[in-house]
Amino acid sequence: MLDKYIKGAGELRIMKSIIEDTRAVSPVVATLLLIVVVASASSFIAVMVSDFGRDTAEVDIEDVGDAAAIKIDIIGTDLAKPATDALKSRYEEVNRGVRINVEGDDTDAGIIAVGMRLADIAAADRVLTLDELEKHPALEPYQIGNGAIVVISKDQHHFTKDGLREIYNCTNASGWRGFHYEGETGIEERFWEYLNLTADNISEIHNKNKNVTSSFELMLEVIKEEEKSVGFIPFGYVMTGDNRKYIAGIEDISAGNITLENITAAVREENETLAEEIYPKELRPPIYYVTNGKPSTLCDAFIKWVRSPEGQAILKGEGYVSLY
Repeated sequence: MLDKYIKGAGELRIMKSIIEDTRAVSPVVATLLLIVVVASASSFIAVMVSDFGRDTAEVDIEDVGDAAAIKIDIIGTDLAKPATDALKSRYEEVNRGVRINVEGDDTDAGIIAVGMRLADIAAADRVLTLDELEKHPALEPYQIGNGAIVVISKDQHHFTKDGLREIYNCTNASGWRGFHYEGETGIEERFWEYLNLTADNISEIHNKNKNVTSSFELMLEVIKEEEKSVGFIPFGYVMTGDNRKYIAGIEDISAGNITLENITAAVREENETLAEEIYPKELRPPIYYVTNGKPSTLCDAFIKWVRSPEGQAILKGEGYVSLY
């Protein structure tokens, strides 16, 4: 088919070169040649349109896939990833020309990527720092809700902060093992902050404690199988059904009182002292989408949808505290 188009185009170029030199022909001949050129061009274009339509009709639109998609790249805290994955699925379903790429890491990595314009949106589990705003003054945060982290173990065991620190420092005398995640992750940052661990403590844990998992799903499976094991995970994974029995009590908060309703009440409680009694601040951090300057039309539409009643309902269904 391509050879046919090249041949037709060549014929048009030859006729065009003849007609351009009007001094070599009489007006009558020039007019006749012009009619031939127009007729040939019309025929050539008709063939192209016909063949193009026939060929594209044979191509399944799904085969085009990402090649024809408009993309949004989101990177940042893995604490936001379960919500973003669910939001992505629904948004792509109703906006067939959009693809959303989601990569879980930590907030720092997301801010750096967006600041350098290597990603469109950073998922953050904290407010922006002065240092970040000095480096990238155009950063704009949009809160989409609050995350929630829970401690998990078999049979709803109850832990204190001191007890958890001993387990993760491998100094617990009762044989308990504390599981954490490979690498630096956003959810670990929040959990270490809750336990009041310093950078040196965390480095020591990573060196000594080899009880690691690579995903939230694996964390839950390990805790289900291993006796005297403890871990931490986004609330959505254990908020309902049989998985609820793996939620552990912490400090003065019993496992039975760790519900989305109570975590939501803590987020919305203006008195922080009372809020802490309901659920710790470090384990219910805010979740933001951050852009570098005013978001593009595509990103703006997505963020507004996430903050809409439909988007917030999806987020809530994944165990996050909605904006309203």
